Amino acid sequence: MSIFSRHRIAAAAGAAALLGVLVPVASATTASADPRPGTITSVTVPANGGWTYTGIHLSQGTVVLSASGTVFVNGSVYGPAGGGTCTGAIDASLPCNALIGEIGSGPEFTIPNTDYLHVFHSGELYLAVNTPTGAVKFGAFHVGVVGLP
Repeated sequence: MSIFSRHRIAAAAGAAALLGVLVPVASATTASADPRPGTITSVTVPANGGWTYTGIHLSQGTVVLSASGTVFVNGSVYGPAGGGTCTGAIDASLPCNALIGEIGSGPEFTIPNTDYLHVFHSGELYLAVNTPTGAVKFGAFHVGVVGLP
C-alpha cells in the first residue's frame, strides 16, 4: 500500500482556474514549513535538472498541487501530463516528460495538472520532470502547493 492515495475530483478544474490566478500573485520560491491552509507556495521545476528540492515539508493532511508550464524535449512540446514512454527516465512506469513528485522516500507520482493529494506519512516534497536519459530539454513547470484545512 502506498503512503498516500490521490483522488482526482471533478471540482479540480475550478481549483486550477483559481490557483492559476493566485499563484503568480502570492508566490514564493520555497517554504521551510508545511503549507498552511489558504497559503500558496510556488515552485519552479526545470526540465534540465533531476529532482528539485522544494523546501516544503508535507505533514498528514490534504494539499492541492496545481501545475502549469511547458517543457521542450527532443523537439516536442509537453505540458505537466507529459506523454509517451521513457527509456532511462527517473521512473519508466510513469508518463515520459511528465511532472512527477515524491514525498520523503515514498513512491513517485504524477502531477498532471491539478491534483488533490492526501498525505498519510509526512516528508519533504521533491519534484522533477520525468525525461529520458540524454534528451535535449529546456523549459519548466510551475507548481502551486496549497494546504487545505
